Amino acid sequence: MPRLGARLAELAATPFMFVAIVLSARFIAWRFALASGARGRLVDGALALLLLVSAQLLLAVVLQARPLGEYSASRDPVSGEGG
Repeated sequence: MPRLGARLAELAATPFMFVAIVLSARFIAWRFALASGARGRLVDGALALLLLVSAQLLLAVVLQARPLGEYSASRDPVSGEGG
C-alpha cells in the first residue's frame, strides 16, 4: 500500500475480494442447500446485503460513536473504503 497509495491499493484488491465473495457464496449455498432458482438466490443475496450494511452502519455509529452523516462523508467516493 505505501507504494501504490490507499485508493489504488484498495481498487487493486477489489477483483480478489470479488472472487472470494463468489466462491464463499457458492460454498454457503451448497453447504446449506439454499434455493437453487434465480429468485431464491436473489432473495438470499438481498438479505445478506441488508445484514452486511446494517452491521457496518451499526459498527460505525454505535461503536465508533460517529454520526451517520460523518461516517458516509468519510468514505472514498471511488473505492468505497476509508474511514
